[in-house]
Amino acid sequence: LECGRLARRLRPGGSFGGRDDSAGATTTTTIAVAVAPGNAHCLIKTGTMKPEKAQSIADGFLAQQQISPQASDAVKNTPGFRDLMNAYIADQGGCSALVEALQR
Repeated sequence: LECGRLARRLRPGGSFGGRDDSAGATTTTTIAVAVAPGNAHCLIKTGTMKPEKAQSIADGFLAQQQISPQASDAVKNTPGFRDLMNAYIADQGGCSALVEALQR
């Protein structure tokens, strides 16, 4: 999925919401950490997938991107993260449209 709009919400160096994330994550890491749980959230919310399976896929995606659970948690615990994840979902047209795109 195209994440350009999400990247534009981030400041140089991976910060968002006017703050640097506590892990000093790169923009690429921050986007991946927003996209993975955003996708999982929508897969669960739409009833497309059970929570355990959706979380497993999200975790696998982050592992494939070589993002450790510790780095992921640091980004997720940064103030404004939930807003960033929700912005990603909104940019994709909401959960139904996001899931439809994932299924293509």
